[in-house]
Amino acid sequence: SVAVGCIDPLAVNYDSGANFNDSSQCEYYNGSLYVATENSSGFISNGSPERPYTSVQEALDVIANHNATVILIQPGIYTENINIIDLEKTCSIEGLTDNPNSVIIDGNANGSVLTIDGGSENITYSIVNLTLQNGLTNNKGAGINKSGQSNLDLINVHILNNHVAGNSAFNYGAGISLSNGY
Repeated sequence: SVAVGCIDPLAVNYDSGANFNDSSQCEYYNGSLYVATENSSGFISNGSPERPYTSVQEALDVIANHNATVILIQPGIYTENINIIDLEKTCSIEGLTDNPNSVIIDGNANGSVLTIDGGSENITYSIVNLTLQNGLTNNKGAGINKSGQSNLDLINVHILNNHVAGNSAFNYGAGISLSNGY
């Protein structure tokens, strides 16, 4: 027998019992993007509170083509390096608690914790209620390395234990390096 429904696993109304796809029935999540240490829904992550992404970078990779402008991060430790490259969209990355020690992005001594490159002068990236820690680079900005014309707002952000190997950050910064242009 034919069971018609939405068989796109990214849809919020995914029908696992359907065996014939009617894409006109598919509905997609369209709010702020959520990140949590795990997605226990049993379904593919779609950024909803019920089916969160499990890394900040995963949410950033889809935000350019999504209506959302806010990424909300559940408390936890996220071991990753975040890259915002040529994103021409104002957006905010926010911890879901007022305590930045509860939402930690740990660079695991594998480059800058947050790299921002590009974005025009009318674009603002906001980082709110987060700790950025354990970045390690060979040149500058182990916590945050930002270049380009975009604006950066840091609100209640801790930048901890970020280091430059070989002390080559002369005239830059190990925690934060900001430079306009390329």
